[in-house]
Amino acid sequence: MKNLSLATLLPLAAALCGAPAFAADDRLPVPDQGWEVRFDGPAYDKVDEKNRPNQYMLRGTSGRFNVSLFVETPSCAGGLSNEALYGCYQVALKRNPMVVPATVRANALPKGVAVMYMIQVEAEGRKVPMFNINVLFAHGGKQGDLHVSMIAPQHGDVEALIRIAESFDVVDTAAAPAPAGSAAN
Repeated sequence: MKNLSLATLLPLAAALCGAPAFAADDRLPVPDQGWEVRFDGPAYDKVDEKNRPNQYMLRGTSGRFNVSLFVETPSCAGGLSNEALYGCYQVALKRNPMVVPATVRANALPKGVAVMYMIQVEAEGRKVPMFNINVLFAHGGKQGDLHVSMIAPQHGDVEALIRIAESFDVVDTAAAPAPAGSAAN
């Protein structure tokens, strides 16, 4: 994994560069975990949400902007370090024929790793670029993936997605449950 600052992608951002309107910071509570994911991003409509014993998933969209959050039991070999999460994700990226390999970049964040890349999607019979950032993270014994993307990025869109990654945080919102058999004080 390359340890680059997000600022190193500004030349790419300038090349693709009107930024979408941003909402006040987004807070995505993860059910039954006592923590939430926070980021500064555009307003969006929730289109799907599922909470299963070993996986939580949320998807939202607004025009060309897409967001999803997956939190699940760890499945990557090698633990929950940034390097392990990136290594596991890198395998999936290499198998995806839509990914433009020369665009893949990984950047360390305070609470995870941002993986940025372009894909080519089919829309109305033509190939359209989509800029993606996956923020891979571990918290509370779970692994997570905050994915944001912009279809056919326009002026300012890449910077807007980079700001989401830069603002990413995981915050505990409730005290950890007392161990079984212990008395409450």
